[in-house]
Amino acid sequence: DQSDLDILKSKMDDLENRSKRNNVVVWSVKEGFENDFSSMEELIEKELFTNHMQLDGIEVMGAHRTGVKRHSSTSDTPRPRPIHVCPLRYTDKLYILKNVATKLKNNRYSGFSVLISNDVSRRVRMERAELSENHLP
Repeated sequence: DQSDLDILKSKMDDLENRSKRNNVVVWSVKEGFENDFSSMEELIEKELFTNHMQLDGIEVMGAHRTGVKRHSSTSDTPRPRPIHVCPLRYTDKLYILKNVATKLKNNRYSGFSVLISNDVSRRVRMERAELSENHLP
């Protein structure tokens, strides 16, 4: 019945969020920008975190783009897919999120604004957007 289905959806969402709890997502890095580097991890760890944001000591265990290439509603060029980043340590994630606002505010990376956020499920992102719409001016 529907209540059992809702419970299962909630549990699946919880499992997805728990599996992503150490990760961050980097938004707005243009497609193909990683081609100048030997790996996505090198782009994120050395170029973005160390050189651009001056965050030393962060080690990236893995990084990859996800999602399907989609065209934005205003142009024919695809929107950049997000990059999911898994730092080696949870403390690195906290360090990144603590410093992201001060390091990236008014600090464009190769001509585009980079955003970094927690890696959460689509359902949580939608709920947060709805709360923001309804309760923030």
